Parts: sequence; structure tokens; C-alpha cells
Amino acid sequence: MLQNYMFIYGVTGIVAFWQFKKDIDEKFEALGSRIEGVEIRLNDNITKSFDRQLTVMSKLLEKPPNGSRLPPN
Repeated sequence: MLQNYMFIYGVTGIVAFWQFKKDIDEKFEALGSRIEGVEIRLNDNITKSFDRQLTVMSKLLEKPPNGSRLPPN
């Protein structure tokens, strides 16, 4: 009789642990997805910032400001 109870508690414990591990894995997976989303947004923002800087620099190189001592092209 005692062995039956021990078996039932053992199986219940294994099932509970398996469910707990499954829940934790799902939470880590969701957290990983959020982290990837943040990385993608950061990379996108860095790319946009770099593109803006290149645009400004290319405009500055195209036309010298009025009164500039640079020779015309």
C-alpha cells in the first residue's frame, strides 16, 4: 500500500516538474523573442541614424556654403 502511494507521489512529482520546466522554457522563449525584437529595433535605429549622417555629409560636400573659399568643381 505504501509503495502505491510512493509511486503515485513520484509520478505526480515528475509530471509537476515537467510542467514547471515547460512553463519556464516558454517564458525564456518569449523573453528571447522580446530581446531579439529590441535588437532589431536598435539595429534599425542605428542604420537610420547612419543614413541620416551620410545624407547630411553628402549634401555638405555637394554645395559649398556661400562665401566659401573652396574652388568650384
